[in-house]
Amino acid sequence: MKNYSTSFNNISQYVHPKTDKTHLDWNIIYDMDIDDNGYIWAGSPGGLNILAVSDNGFRPMKYYDVSRSEGERQMHEIMSVFKDGDGNMWLSDYGQGLALVSYAQNGIEELDPRDYGVSFSAVTSIYKDGDILWIGIRGQNFIRYDMRRDVVLDDTALLRKFDDDCNAVVGFVSVEEKDLLFLSTRYNGVYMLHKNKYGSVDSVKYIDTAKDGARNAFTNTAVKDLDGNIWVGTKSGIVILREDFGYAVHSPDSLNRRLHNCAIETICADTDGNIWAGSTDSGLFRFTYDVNNDRFSDFREYSVSNGTVRNNKIQTLFEDSKGRLWAGTEGGGLNRYIEDEDRFNIIDNMNLLPSDQIFALTEDDKGCLWVSTANGVIRYDPDATGDGLWNVGIKDELENLSFIKNAVWSDHRVIIFGGYDGLSIFYPDMILPEGEAFVPSIVDVQIFNESVFSFSREERSGLISTLPPFSERITLGHKDNSISFKFVSPILYQCLA
Repeated sequence: MKNYSTSFNNISQYVHPKTDKTHLDWNIIYDMDIDDNGYIWAGSPGGLNILAVSDNGFRPMKYYDVSRSEGERQMHEIMSVFKDGDGNMWLSDYGQGLALVSYAQNGIEELDPRDYGVSFSAVTSIYKDGDILWIGIRGQNFIRYDMRRDVVLDDTALLRKFDDDCNAVVGFVSVEEKDLLFLSTRYNGVYMLHKNKYGSVDSVKYIDTAKDGARNAFTNTAVKDLDGNIWVGTKSGIVILREDFGYAVHSPDSLNRRLHNCAIETICADTDGNIWAGSTDSGLFRFTYDVNNDRFSDFREYSVSNGTVRNNKIQTLFEDSKGRLWAGTEGGGLNRYIEDEDRFNIIDNMNLLPSDQIFALTEDDKGCLWVSTANGVIRYDPDATGDGLWNVGIKDELENLSFIKNAVWSDHRVIIFGGYDGLSIFYPDMILPEGEAFVPSIVDVQIFNESVFSFSREERSGLISTLPPFSERITLGHKDNSISFKFVSPILYQCLA
């Protein structure tokens, strides 16, 4: 996994056998705590040591030497380590104040499966289950990666239950209340996995989406609707796995005729109960569907021919937290559905995007869209007064610049895109666009090198109304002509590789 840094400190990582005592910077440890990932944090006179247990043979220890880090601010002597109620880690340093520590150095990481012995690197789909990433791999069905232990799991026995002709898992759909995980594959239909309470797979059931005259074994996408049914987009229309019949295959023939039996690349089940289906070259469609009566209604087609969309090649659909529908196209950029006009319009500042090929869409917890393209990732704020666009990772020489359609997972705090060179992992809260910075906080004021904390209450009240971090005004006399300030600002360190 490759990590990136901009204006924050880099932290070197050293891996040594557990029996080798020399990798600790000091034998004196001031304070220790354990983070939410099971890593032990130890403060010493030389910096910060983070100890991790691994399954790689010698159970090595990971050491982050803060005292040797690069940058303007360095923390040398970690006196105390503390985890707050939100899981954030705080460090106090002798002479350097207080630092908030984050798990992402500047919020961008990359993971290439080939670094873990996997033969292929093109990521076609992503699903995160606790610490485990399920990763669809072109040419190898899927792999599972343990983020905490930094290892690819040995799934040889599990993969034997899958046909070699699957090629890749192109979509994951979780039904958590039933402990089910559906895997739609590139060439061989859908597999239904049942997990036990420990997260292991108990059983694997194959669902043939080409059986009994159904659509096609070549699947492109899968989503769950509001009623719990699984909608599968195939090379020749749609297949529905009905929840009320144990996810039996249902082929809505009359609907597929209206869809021109075209290849469905992406499906979105919106919060109003509509189904949106984007096609390879026939535009997109909206409808509602009564599964029990095999009847659709409110059917609407959006295409270049009727002027309701600028490009017929629809690669991805996404409904944001405000109910706005977005469509990413192959060559037509990013489009937004305008409900009052019942049409899709290209965003106004489309010329600022690095590419007009849009592969995947999601959003962060601030409501900003994250968009993977044929030339990197952008963050887009639809509500911004300016252009609202920011190219993420380009200035950091992000290696994985070309992505794959619908290969995305997000819980809004962590965003993961899949591309031809593996995974790109983003921590939005840890990424600062150009021109933004953390606001420092004044923690002390000194008059002639003497801290106001050493003054009596009466002396201090004449200068400052309350303690420095909370005061808005300082009143100085004409003789108080030597003044200095101490301040702290959050420092971000890489603490999880």
